[in-house]
Amino acid sequence: MARINLEGELLDWVNVFDSVAYMPFISYSESIIQTSGGDLIQATKVGVESALLKMDGEGSILDTAISNAWYYYHTVIELANGNFLAAGVPYDHESMCLHWYSPDFELLNEVIIDPFDWCVFYRQSRLIELQNGDILLSGYGIYETPEFYVDANQYVCRMSNSGEILWVSTFDFDYMDWTIYPVEDNDGGLTAFFGHVNWVEDPDGYREFHHGQIGTMEIDPASGDSSNVILYNQELNHYLISDFQHMPDGGYIGSGQYVDSEATFPNVSFLIKFDENREVEWFKKIEYNSDLGWEGQISFLWDIEVLPDSSIVGGGYWFSGTDAGVRSWVFRTDACGDLMWNNCGVTSYTEIDKQDFTVYPNPFTDYLAIEIPIQSDELEVRDLSGKLVLQQKTFSAQQLKLNLSSLPEGAYILTINTSEGKMSKAILK
Repeated sequence: MARINLEGELLDWVNVFDSVAYMPFISYSESIIQTSGGDLIQATKVGVESALLKMDGEGSILDTAISNAWYYYHTVIELANGNFLAAGVPYDHESMCLHWYSPDFELLNEVIIDPFDWCVFYRQSRLIELQNGDILLSGYGIYETPEFYVDANQYVCRMSNSGEILWVSTFDFDYMDWTIYPVEDNDGGLTAFFGHVNWVEDPDGYREFHHGQIGTMEIDPASGDSSNVILYNQELNHYLISDFQHMPDGGYIGSGQYVDSEATFPNVSFLIKFDENREVEWFKKIEYNSDLGWEGQISFLWDIEVLPDSSIVGGGYWFSGTDAGVRSWVFRTDACGDLMWNNCGVTSYTEIDKQDFTVYPNPFTDYLAIEIPIQSDELEVRDLSGKLVLQQKTFSAQQLKLNLSSLPEGAYILTINTSEGKMSKAILK
């Protein structure tokens, strides 16, 4: 996780979890929010379990909640009462789970829902609390067909604040429907942004996605019925939308990526601005200014945030098949979608490796060797509840050997404090 200022300058970063030798404990993050108190809550996967991490503004872990089951969290929100709600799926993706947590990360409630008998794979894209306290969940579900990921429907589900389903709606536009992003308007109505693609078979029998379209529609908040669907024919290929937000002027801003005519995967990111009547005001590519000379770049713009001055901050990553690997990507535009700055490679793998540290063996039995390539001050080991189990001073770049024989078997977080920030790795006994 990286922290930057509004000029795109890197302030600090922390490697909260890293891949370890024991493959089931490789982790990744799906969602991060800032709480009303200023802390950060990150929904992440740790092996076959999901976790919520509470961090301060510098990325130090303050608390941890583990699902203790085979779940993947896709998104998390803070509720008006100060509790947290995380949504995800079990390991097989054949149903959906909702977990309510207190501010101290005590699990308060669990609800498992499976609203469609045809769905074999659920994915969530948006979780919001409505003005009256109800919950709105959206995403897509996939049919059980030989053409996996080809037959899918978008869904929006409204639930009470305890997880009781009030209505659930699906939307099928005779295309391969991906995800959908609803927002609640000031009058309590719902407006949604969606994207979908069609496909054709090439002469060799392979399916190629093309004829992309994006659209908006209104959803009746009482029944879930859709109306006033508007499709925007941009004549571009394979749309993958990623976010949809209100703008201060009463309009909306959407984001995503698409495939240009010479690529196979999404390689161009975009912003699209709608007025309050959902008419398009502008559609702009967000160019990636790379100094790497990559070929076959793939773009994923995951999130956008509208700032009080109507400027837009977006983030995602780019990767290619070259040795350059993956680079994170953050940008800021003005209210008209024109770039103010474009920061590429804020925490590229190459840059992290320059100040990373090594642990082995991992998993370990009694002793753990640590190689620290830069000046460091101290190290600490915490269990997944955030409890400090070891703290030790370090003095310089060195190799250490820790005796951890007294620790019970399980997963831990090892953090090295250096003059350049914090570095963390997951370790397993």
